[in-house]
Amino acid sequence: MKKEAKKFLLFLLSIIMFVKRALVRFFLWIGKGFSALNGVYERTIGPTLFQWLYAIQKKIPPLSLLKTGGLVGFFGRRSTLQTLLFVVLFIIMIPQTRLYTAQTPLVPGQKTLLYALVGP
Repeated sequence: MKKEAKKFLLFLLSIIMFVKRALVRFFLWIGKGFSALNGVYERTIGPTLFQWLYAIQKKIPPLSLLKTGGLVGFFGRRSTLQTLLFVVLFIIMIPQTRLYTAQTPLVPGQKTLLYALVGP
């Protein structure tokens, strides 16, 4: 490789390192801000909200099921999946049953002369 190409590549690498270091410092600074915000939350409103939610969970038992396994745990249960599958299949079946229960089913070509001559 030529000397100029090597210098150019080293220059690009130094720029990339500078950008990386700047991004790391920026995100560390942002992280410190969020950490401070989290500390304020934990000292002020956090425990109060936790007490309220805990009291609501104790009074309404189905809400505790959502909390224990999380959203993935709730939708991963066999009974929930079976219920969801039943509802989806039922929704898919509704339009099909309306097609078969129509009063006068219209067959294509039913009102033509040939159909009148040949019959059903």
